[in-house]
Amino acid sequence: MLEVSTLESLRLEHVQELLRSSGPCITILLPPYRRGGQEKSTATILKSDIQEVVRQLTEVKLPDPDIADLLAPVHELCRNPELAGGSHWGRAIFRAAGVFRQFQLAEPVEARSTVAVASRYGRS
Repeated sequence: MLEVSTLESLRLEHVQELLRSSGPCITILLPPYRRGGQEKSTATILKSDIQEVVRQLTEVKLPDPDIADLLAPVHELCRNPELAGGSHWGRAIFRAAGVFRQFQLAEPVEARSTVAVASRYGRS
């Protein structure tokens, strides 16, 4: 299993690496969170996003063991105390087979999850 990656700054060479990843590919955007604020915590948003990603992967008939393997490091991230501490920065999470990266975002984002699936799973 891949370990939870450290939070990095997004650079062009990272994007190039991510573009070479094979599907299915998951991207999750998390907004900044200030502990004690009115908004939902980052961990709560991430848990909701995981449920949506599972739904999408099930819809394209990805086998359950593959879904579990793909999402294992994302589940681990949910349990990371650093995530609950809040951040002034947004976060982008990218997950594909053999790749798990997190990037700090300088601009605010709205919570969102996206799944891109390779054609061998039924979509392109």
